[in-house]
Amino acid sequence: MTTSKYRSRASVTRLIALAISYRREQLLARGLGLKHLRELMLRIARPMVRQGASLAYGGHWKETEDNFTYDLLRLIAAEQEDNSLGGPDTNLTIGRLYNHAAWPSYLEVTPRIEAQWINSCRVVRITQEMAGIAPADVVPDSEAARRSDRVIFNSALTLSAMRRLAMTTMTIAVPELPTPENVPEVAARVMLGGRVTEYAGFLPGLFEEALASLENNSPLYVLGGFGGAAEVIAGTLLDPAPIRRDELTVEWHRQKNPAFAKLLELSAQFGMPAGVPGAQELFDRLFARLLAARPNLAATSRPASTRPRRASCSKRGTCDAPCSWCGRGCIISGSCRCCCEVERWLTSSSTTVMTTAMLLAGSRTGCGKSSTSLSIRASTWATTSKGRSCRASTRRAWCSPSSAVSG
Repeated sequence: MTTSKYRSRASVTRLIALAISYRREQLLARGLGLKHLRELMLRIARPMVRQGASLAYGGHWKETEDNFTYDLLRLIAAEQEDNSLGGPDTNLTIGRLYNHAAWPSYLEVTPRIEAQWINSCRVVRITQEMAGIAPADVVPDSEAARRSDRVIFNSALTLSAMRRLAMTTMTIAVPELPTPENVPEVAARVMLGGRVTEYAGFLPGLFEEALASLENNSPLYVLGGFGGAAEVIAGTLLDPAPIRRDELTVEWHRQKNPAFAKLLELSAQFGMPAGVPGAQELFDRLFARLLAARPNLAATSRPASTRPRRASCSKRGTCDAPCSWCGRGCIISGSCRCCCEVERWLTSSSTTVMTTAMLLAGSRTGCGKSSTSLSIRASTWATTSKGRSCRASTRRAWCSPSSAVSG
């Protein structure tokens, strides 16, 4: 029996960014480990690529525990292999990985590595020139390993440019292909974890990526329960009073991050390229965007126009009326919700911030069929306390396929 009628093609050509990083201390404080973070990431990513959506992830190409590039590549390669073996899902469109790599990080991507993953991945190189660095200040690739002041400064500039340019459509040359390929703009972003110390740019990476999404009115899904930068953003959105947390100030980062303090000195020494904002402006803009989202958070999380509901229904899961959005004839558990509702939130351009909505991970089928999806309320994870209660909540989430961590 084919499952194609239960599958949506709304995600085809969509590029969904995963903003994720691992900090051991943050997870241990919550009774969690790296396996939890990796498992959640893969459960979120798998249904996306099976619906034809591609993933954007800016990780490096070294096999380290805090890097998820190869986990995503192996996931996509496995889905492509399964899709080629025959069976009801043979004709699925499987998404690929777009690895946005800033100079000089992309120098470690050898032709052999790129050829090995050519069917699963595209490397999007962000050069110094693309970051607006003047030709006279461009550092030759051969000098990148020296880590001079100019190298450190230019690296931070290209990191910022990478996060901005990911929100735009780009064209890249692909080895062995005669014509360039278009790279779609990021249509939505899911973020969890994230460093607030020991980072290399003008802002923590997840902060700058959140700002890019918010300023482009792109959906932003924040899972704050793993701590880090995502927790700071979720807390700022959900705090009873609109207080600017220390982590959103330049002075806090100047004191806590020697590398950031060094960048501030280099910014004053070299000067920022024309049109490129400095750290203070970036922090101010991020806080302003988060404040603007607070009063209308629920409305932007679940816009009525994107929820295919009927005012009343007594069918209790047997309704076969087609969804007005995807055309599938199923309503789940008498709730008058189409099974594509969460997916539609993910691909809706009218969604701005999504901290309270459920994220769908795993597989799901139509009305009357079993569902093995894992639903997690990000707002609850953002406020989960550390210790025994957190571990109990986590255990429920991972052991029960259809459970939800709720408050």
